[in-house]
Amino acid sequence: MDAIQASDPGLDWRVREDIDALSRRLDALEVLCAPGRGLQGQIHTLTNEVRRLEDVGMEQTRDTAGLRARVAVEELAAAQRAEVEKLEAQMADLQQGVEERLRVLAAELRSEAAMRCAEVRAEMLKLPEVQVSRLDVQESPQPGSTGYDKATELDSSLGSLGSFGSLKESTEQLRRCLKDLAQVPEGARADMRPQGST
Repeated sequence: MDAIQASDPGLDWRVREDIDALSRRLDALEVLCAPGRGLQGQIHTLTNEVRRLEDVGMEQTRDTAGLRARVAVEELAAAQRAEVEKLEAQMADLQQGVEERLRVLAAELRSEAAMRCAEVRAEMLKLPEVQVSRLDVQESPQPGSTGYDKATELDSSLGSLGSFGSLKESTEQLRRCLKDLAQVPEGARADMRPQGST
């Protein structure tokens, strides 16, 4: 009977109705029978047994409902855990892809910066040496010496540019070189242009 009640709620309801009807009939028989007779004692026994069976059936019904609810909760928790694991795997793949892309971009920037630095250094090496006479040194020592010193300092900076390990350091050094290049006198900068350029 327990298996039938657990599998068919409608049948369980009908069984309870039958038990209630039987209980009412037993109560009516108890009223009709005189006290102290054997039949009345049997009726009491049957009534108590019916009530006990009814209580057991109700407890089993509650236990079955609780078991089903617990199974449903466990299934939902398992589905949520699987979804979380799936999202974590997707996030890990995405992070790996982003890191790989950043490494490629950093390598490209480093290569481009090194190429630009080499071009600037090559242009600086084309600068002719500034020939300053003694008279020019006495009359205007600062412009000539400044241009020569700037060119020498800039060439030294560009020569050490490739020794920097990180892209950030190379970029900062390149900026300083460009700033120093802007401070070279106009005549010296004109000499930097390749032959035939306007």
